[in-house]
Amino acid sequence: RASVADIVPAEKMANVLGLINNFTPFSFMFGPVMTGFIMDVDGGFDHLTTIVLVTFILNFLVVLLYSNTSDNAAINKDISQNGGFVGKLTEVFKPLFNTN
Repeated sequence: RASVADIVPAEKMANVLGLINNFTPFSFMFGPVMTGFIMDVDGGFDHLTTIVLVTFILNFLVVLLYSNTSDNAAINKDISQNGGFVGKLTEVFKPLFNTN
């Protein structure tokens, strides 16, 4: 919602947040039902993980494409100076590999 507040003009904020609040409960209603149907299919877990992965990648690409690059210039500079994207990603996931 904070990203919506950055994009939407103040006079339209109530309408946009109203739409978001109206459609959010549908994910809680239809998500488990759709997941149940997918899991009942033979190899359902594999299908489900593929769907989740594709959804995650599409979401990542949409955020990447629509993010304001001028605001992220300092972040990109910091990442490139401190080991690059892969280095930062490794730092984020390193604690997960060290857990028992």
